[in-house]
Amino acid sequence: MKLELILKSSEVEHIIKHIPYKCFVKKEADFFRICFPVKEKKEIDPILRFVDQRLRKEDQVLNTAIIPELSSITLSCGFKVTFVESSNRKQSKKREILLKRGLAFGGFHPTTVMCLELIEKAIKKKHPNRILDLGTGSGILSIMAEKLGAKDVYAVDIDFNSCLECRENIRLNACSRIKVICGTEASVKGKFDFIMVNIIFHTLKEILARINEMLEDNGILVISGFLASNTVEFIRLLGSGILLDKMEKEGWGAILWQKKRVMSPF
Repeated sequence: MKLELILKSSEVEHIIKHIPYKCFVKKEADFFRICFPVKEKKEIDPILRFVDQRLRKEDQVLNTAIIPELSSITLSCGFKVTFVESSNRKQSKKREILLKRGLAFGGFHPTTVMCLELIEKAIKKKHPNRILDLGTGSGILSIMAEKLGAKDVYAVDIDFNSCLECRENIRLNACSRIKVICGTEASVKGKFDFIMVNIIFHTLKEILARINEMLEDNGILVISGFLASNTVEFIRLLGSGILLDKMEKEGWGAILWQKKRVMSPF
């Protein structure tokens, strides 16, 4: 398993310098994702205490999570997700997603699992023509969408290394209808009838209005990355629409939402 700490800070050198624990750091927009591999849960408290002692006043811990390092997981919808150590493994089956273990996605995070479940429900409800996967990371949501029949998928991530991992996983799953774009939501043009977003809450809040603009009337949104306690606030921020489904898992929330056109009074 691993302990994941998400920190909003200008840098993390003051925390990781001479740290007596193995860790991996990934910069994402204006926050850092620090991962500590741990074998037992009793290792977690000492790590958190150590980090707490090194935090500065301007540092903000956005979230911590314990992520199991499993080799595979079977979702309730029947899809199997399997980690592989090499990209030379045989191609995946129709209802299986293969992922090369990497920094973009190193464990079965609750937000990802919920998004996968909701994507399956969403595509059953509506067969979308144009899909946006914003903050794609490993590309797992895009791969799921294509395996469910999606024809035109845009996988977007601001991190170049994540885009490389995404491309590798697309190849591993023999997907051919996913376009990988290194950039932000501004890097893609036009509207989408299905948008998938799984990024941290404070970033979601900053770009939520733009996401709403990019979604077609009656379009579907699968979104996560916020704590379950923030679900009501998040639904309110989305504005006019229909809550089709919501999920909670290990303190995190996810929703399936449909945008409704606001009729002009004139």
